[in-house]
Amino acid sequence: MLKLVVSVCLLVGGCTLQFSSVSAARAAEASAVFKSDQLRTDFKIVRQALNEAHPDLCRYTSKEKMDHEWNRAGDSLSGPMNALEFYRVLAPLIALVRDGHMGLSLPNNVEEQLVQSPILPFGVRMVGRTPYVFRDFSGQVATLAGREIVSINGVAASKLVEAMLAVVTADGDGESARRLSIGERFAGNIVKICDLHAPYQVVLRDPKSKQTETNRLDGLVSGSLYKLWRSKWPDDIEVRMERPPSELEFIDNGAIARMRIPGWGSSEEDAKRRDLRNFFEHAFEEFATHKTRALIIDVRNNGGGEDEVAQILASHLIQKPFRYYRDIVLKGTSFNFYKYVTAPDPIPTDLVTRGTDGRFHFTGHPSMGLKSPREPGFGGALFLLMNGGSFSTSTEFLAAIRSHRPATFIGEESSGAYGGNNSGFEPTMTLPATKLTLRIPLAAYYMDVTGPWPARRGVMPDVTTTYSIEEMLKGVDKELETALSLARAPKET
Repeated sequence: MLKLVVSVCLLVGGCTLQFSSVSAARAAEASAVFKSDQLRTDFKIVRQALNEAHPDLCRYTSKEKMDHEWNRAGDSLSGPMNALEFYRVLAPLIALVRDGHMGLSLPNNVEEQLVQSPILPFGVRMVGRTPYVFRDFSGQVATLAGREIVSINGVAASKLVEAMLAVVTADGDGESARRLSIGERFAGNIVKICDLHAPYQVVLRDPKSKQTETNRLDGLVSGSLYKLWRSKWPDDIEVRMERPPSELEFIDNGAIARMRIPGWGSSEEDAKRRDLRNFFEHAFEEFATHKTRALIIDVRNNGGGEDEVAQILASHLIQKPFRYYRDIVLKGTSFNFYKYVTAPDPIPTDLVTRGTDGRFHFTGHPSMGLKSPREPGFGGALFLLMNGGSFSTSTEFLAAIRSHRPATFIGEESSGAYGGNNSGFEPTMTLPATKLTLRIPLAAYYMDVTGPWPARRGVMPDVTTTYSIEEMLKGVDKELETALSLARAPKET
């Protein structure tokens, strides 16, 4: 099965959407106001669907906390709202599940309207929980890149970050994924979540001089911003249109190999096109030929994909029989909320069996059961490069290696949870009144892992790397530099 590949594009209409105009009729439709009883009905449908079908709704948040927040939000639906206002009520509740594979979206007509709203003319990256200007599209004489964002329209940046954190869908208690998500969505979420609009009065601080300055910025519509971004910095992960193919590089006359895996295949067809199975087999044959003693595997910004190929790669690296998944559990194979589903993702009932516990188990998944080591294997020094963009299938791969084999993990906490995730089959439902859409994962994946690492956090690094905004602007690669240094060090160290 395929794990969700999380897009790294900013989410205000999507980085590929451009609209020259929105008709008056469409604008009026997008601004439609819904009565309280319509909102309550849509709200009830979402809550019932999650309780009915989500495989582990209280995996990271207690039922008491969940019920309290849903009841409180339901009580707030006492008056009319438009779709965007209703979205702002639902989004924190969806985020409360702490499930990175869930996705709440606005109707297309509302997204179209948002695309026409000028957004903050910056590409933003986070240093800790502090936003900085990474790319400047404001047209100022002197670039504002590298400046810390102190406030926007009188609202402190810390308050804006707090509001954005409340709606981030990410697995468990992981921090790196949330920081990455805020940076990627910051410019658009100023409008979408924080309800701030152009012109923008932006207070910036120079990190060197500590001096602040206020800039009045008109903003840019997202289509124009992303077009400029792709033309100037096409390799930036925020605007890269397509995942490059996997790469294999030999260093120091083959003593060190670097394998870069940007994706596991975004679809069955894409996985076959990338031919990762053969890529891995040939790579390990090359390691034997070159007498490679250290291998660096880079899954930074790899948002997921076909999970079986990750298990196959793990089988070349783990030198003893092991289990990849401990269990994959579903609440059923058909649900009442299916009548609202507009993008189905059917469950193959012939691969699912009902257990004595009354729940359904995905026993037919190819990564279930005891797995044997694959030949050719690799038993040398192993270094894993990861970051907050290493999600879903990538985190599963990292977790399996962490639990079953010696290796050195370099970077920052992965974005998925060490103990597993909820994903697999992810139908999308459309609410009858507001037309908001919600993607619900139906399978709870539990990794067969052990160790002192918390199941609700991501895979944690042995060597943590952090970046200043100056290092980001220079394109420094600390993870690779660290891995090469350790790989070249005498074995005793």
